[in-house]
Amino acid sequence: MKNSSSKLLLVLSIILGVAAIASSVVSILLYFDKKKEEEELERYLEDSIQ
Repeated sequence: MKNSSSKLLLVLSIILGVAAIASSVVSILLYFDKKKEEEELERYLEDSIQ
């Protein structure tokens, strides 16, 4: 019984670790995408003012 519960905890730990890494990667990618869009908008606004 103890062996099966430790295997279950190991599998859950691995799944949660992978989910945490995936969410971190997605948030970093979204941050850089938003930053790129803001730079493009700023460039567009500067060009339209001139």
